[in-house]
Amino acid sequence: GKVSAGFSLSDSVTISSLTPTLAWGAASDPDFSDHAERLKYVVQVSQNVSFDPVLQNDTTTYGTTSVKLTELEDESIFQWRVKTLDDEGLESEWSETHAFITNQKLDPPNPFDLLFPEAGVDTLTLTPQFSWQSTSDNDLFDRVSYYFKLAEDSLFEHIVLELESDSDTTLSLEQVLPIGTYFWQVAAIDTDSLITWASGSEEAPFKFAIVMKVSNEPITELPDEFTLNQNYPNPFNPSSTIRFGLPEVSEVRLEVFNILGQRVRTLVSDERMQAGWHSVKFEAGSLSSGVYIYRIQAGSFVHTKKMMLIK
Repeated sequence: GKVSAGFSLSDSVTISSLTPTLAWGAASDPDFSDHAERLKYVVQVSQNVSFDPVLQNDTTTYGTTSVKLTELEDESIFQWRVKTLDDEGLESEWSETHAFITNQKLDPPNPFDLLFPEAGVDTLTLTPQFSWQSTSDNDLFDRVSYYFKLAEDSLFEHIVLELESDSDTTLSLEQVLPIGTYFWQVAAIDTDSLITWASGSEEAPFKFAIVMKVSNEPITELPDEFTLNQNYPNPFNPSSTIRFGLPEVSEVRLEVFNILGQRVRTLVSDERMQAGWHSVKFEAGSLSSGVYIYRIQAGSFVHTKKMMLIK
């Protein structure tokens, strides 16, 4: 006779026990002299669908339709099957193979960081781009999605935008944001609804400000060539102004690096800016004294200069 339906562990069930009990419905035997209570069952467990090797091979007592396994490996996939054995030593075919997953401890998504806009950095663009690291989950088959929130206050009572993403770790705003201060945070949520906040942003969301563009000269007095001026004042503490000239409309990126070449600020992030003279204020209150390098890229024009922060 074949093993009937009624398996207690079916395909892709995740269990927290490493010593689970497997159960199934009773089989019947076509021989009238053999009754269900005179049937034994052979149970095999393996990590391969070919059952090579077999990790556990158990034979039950007569009429027993369950077996408790010895300890299994955590965070693993197991296959199992059953066949009947009557008191005459005759065996049935194997049942269909079923699978289950052991996962004794559910893990949240791994830690990850917010990347841009950086905390405490001002920007000139009214449509900032947001980015954060991707992350993963140590639990087998757990998928991670991201929950993004942007607000006008640190308590997130005045939400500007919130959305969920399955895989994207960058977000380009289509809406124009007014000049002002904003706060943003990102959470990673796994299949088990466990949450990890990027850069601890649940308690300390990243803050940035959109500031007004400043032109020091009328637009009619266009520079003859791309120009990056020396910052003023220099040396400075804690802020300085960086002035640059564009002879034509350009995509501009302005960044500040420390002497080791590590980026410490992005002042203008790939923004399309009008021809003319522009000034950007660099706030360095959180940085230590030393030499810094600022770099502009406007189209094919790339230029750097040094500046000195003295506290």
